[in-house]
Amino acid sequence: MTEDADIGFSSKFQRGDGEDPEEFATVGEVVDVVPPKLSREAIDVTHSESPDGWQEFIGGLRQAEEFSVQIHYNASSAHMASVHADFAKTVPGNYKVIFPDGSDWTFAALVIGVSPATPTGDKMVCEITFRPSGKATVTVAA
Repeated sequence: MTEDADIGFSSKFQRGDGEDPEEFATVGEVVDVVPPKLSREAIDVTHSESPDGWQEFIGGLRQAEEFSVQIHYNASSAHMASVHADFAKTVPGNYKVIFPDGSDWTFAALVIGVSPATPTGDKMVCEITFRPSGKATVTVAA
């Protein structure tokens, strides 16, 4: 039996208050959250004497890529008010994804998209799109 497999039930998405010390509060009822993909550039440093004619690379700048969170949508909720306030800002705010085991990823990000959906025969949801800025901090649960 696997020891590493788990489901995402009880994952949380939180927003920092910008104070010192910063307190985080859960944003809405999360339907789906996938933390930002971490990636880096591969810089081609191949030259005319590269061994056996193979390309060579060095690691370039790293980034946390754009990602989305989907929450239940209630236009008049305090959660949506905070989302719209963050969308109005031109500087990143701090956010955190908490996994079921208590591990988390914390990062600064801009809200770059707010997309509510109100289907006739299904629950209303809102997809919030973020663009992280700077280094993400990964904390592994003890």
